[in-house]
Amino acid sequence: MDDSILEKLTIPIIMAEDALSAGNLATAIRRATMALENLPQIEQELLAIRTTAYRRQKKFSEAYNDALILQKKMPNDFRGYAEAALSLFEQEKLSETIETCESILPKHTIKFYKHIPEYKALIKLREESKHKLNQRVDLMKRLPYDIAISILNQLTFNDILNCLDVSKLWRQYILGCETIKVQNVILTDEMMTDYFTRTGSSSPSSLYRAVQLISDQVMSLKINCSESQVEEVANLLHNVSFHHLHSLEVGEDIGKWLPIATLLRNSSRALEQLYLDTSCEITLYEILDICQNIQFVKCGTPLHPVKLSDTKRDKLYLHSTTLTHLHIITKGIRDEDIGHILKGIINLRELMIAEDNPVFLNILYKHGSRNLSHICFRPEGLHKNPSNDEDDVNIDTTQYNRTIDIHYCDNVTADLLLLLLKVQECTEALSLTVAPDILQDWSEVAYFGSFHLRYLKFSFTKETEIVFASMIRNCPSLEQVIIHTISHPPRLLLRAIQSSLPKLRCFAIENSSEYAKGNPNIAIDDDELWTFFQYYVSLGNCSSLQEVRLRNLFNVQLSTLLQLTKLEKLKVIHLIGLYPYFDNPGISPAIRALAASSLPLLEYLVFDGDDIKDYDIQDLDYTVLRLEYLPHVTKVGIEGIMNRSKKLRKLIIHKCEKLDRDVMEDLVAKRKNIRLVYYN
Repeated sequence: MDDSILEKLTIPIIMAEDALSAGNLATAIRRATMALENLPQIEQELLAIRTTAYRRQKKFSEAYNDALILQKKMPNDFRGYAEAALSLFEQEKLSETIETCESILPKHTIKFYKHIPEYKALIKLREESKHKLNQRVDLMKRLPYDIAISILNQLTFNDILNCLDVSKLWRQYILGCETIKVQNVILTDEMMTDYFTRTGSSSPSSLYRAVQLISDQVMSLKINCSESQVEEVANLLHNVSFHHLHSLEVGEDIGKWLPIATLLRNSSRALEQLYLDTSCEITLYEILDICQNIQFVKCGTPLHPVKLSDTKRDKLYLHSTTLTHLHIITKGIRDEDIGHILKGIINLRELMIAEDNPVFLNILYKHGSRNLSHICFRPEGLHKNPSNDEDDVNIDTTQYNRTIDIHYCDNVTADLLLLLLKVQECTEALSLTVAPDILQDWSEVAYFGSFHLRYLKFSFTKETEIVFASMIRNCPSLEQVIIHTISHPPRLLLRAIQSSLPKLRCFAIENSSEYAKGNPNIAIDDDELWTFFQYYVSLGNCSSLQEVRLRNLFNVQLSTLLQLTKLEKLKVIHLIGLYPYFDNPGISPAIRALAASSLPLLEYLVFDGDDIKDYDIQDLDYTVLRLEYLPHVTKVGIEGIMNRSKKLRKLIIHKCEKLDRDVMEDLVAKRKNIRLVYYN
């Protein structure tokens, strides 16, 4: 600060004080008034100093705010504008820097200004900002065409809308390129709120125009809004046409309010996949009539118009040459409807029905073609996603060419099943998970044998154990055996598996948690299970066993679990809901033993346990680690895993009450190569 400015303030103050002491009041008033007149200049100088200090500390927002105050106090002075422009320039906000400079600089050069330092600074900042803007690389201009298209095809719908606003060049490039495909447009409350917030518009018509611009490039559309936004989405669908839509999914309980038929007609030639819930009023007959190239349909809609009589329904044949996958979650399907489906949809490869009707098996035996390779009956609903379910006992069967899945169908009989297996003679995966008390006369299954069967999942009783043991012996190619919902210790089954299946890769004994808690007296024979694992340990490198799942079982002892640490070919271990007896030390010693063991191929470990503490898990190091129901594990245990693990790529936390989501996200963020999945 210039000394002369300080003198203008300090000298009048001193002289005013002297005059006041001498009793010369008029002089004191005059000198004090002179000092007050100089205060604004002092304030401006101090503001300029603070602005410069903030900028040097990289506190650009504070510096910019002080510069704006300077502009208000000195609207015709270059200093406030120069400080604001410097703050913007150092933040690389070049366009705003140019705008700030030009707001104060005169259009024509004035010689008098050339000697003002702030004027020179503004001229220099404007020129440097323009030069930097010209030097910036536009990816759309520099990248090869195919690479630019590949990048744009990975973007979400909101990202594409943002790209349209970058520049005229980007807008023309995106809208003029037919090979850009918007893979996934999700119409939700959050998406619409985000759009209105970003654009500052509250008019739905602006959203309609934005969606219409790229509607022909949309490949996948998912509608999952709340009831309060259904009317808005319905209006959007009335105003926008998706002519090249390949996949459409409608969320639960909103389909009846949406113009589904109109949407299908607009994309009838392109649509290949359709997911509709039970609230949609359009029928399967209408879907197949409108969508000429449909390949996959999952719907809860009626097959025919409800008002039609049975006689008229029989005349409306369901016909399609392109449909290959059909999932029906509609209740009350008639036997004749299944017959019409099998006769009219000639290339059907996968049929899944949420209905418990044993007659359907007989119809499949009579009318099912050899093209039909995947058959599933799940009365509890095909919409259920087991990924977050504590009773998830499903193993992927998509690798098999022909599958039959009969899930909790109480009326299924051995005769009907064997008839279906006779038609589907090359079946590779069979899932027969019915309630154990439903299984009655299954003796004929003992004589079934197949060299094609590679996957078997079943429930059994004390009476039917010998039947399924014989079936296992007759199917030597089995690779995966899942014993589900045991009502009796599976001694004969373990011996049959051990003696007859040289290619066994996956072995599981699993109950649902509800069944296990309701039947605490059904305990596993631990000695038999120990002997089973010991056999595969004795095979050493010749063992084929790669996956073991033990879920919701009683009386699995520590010595048996320690056998798993010796199976060197293991890749996956699930240890969930192992309820010990009083003399069992719990699962924590087994987890510590796994951490200390050197299983070179182990990639996926899932476990729970009330007795597990932080120190039990800190040395675990696998590609995927899933922690479930660990009430005593805290942040300390996860920090230990993060600090010591080298292989970990995915951490799944499910219902661990002391592990907060935000804290876990902060921990995982320190390791950029690890993905966190958190379930409440």
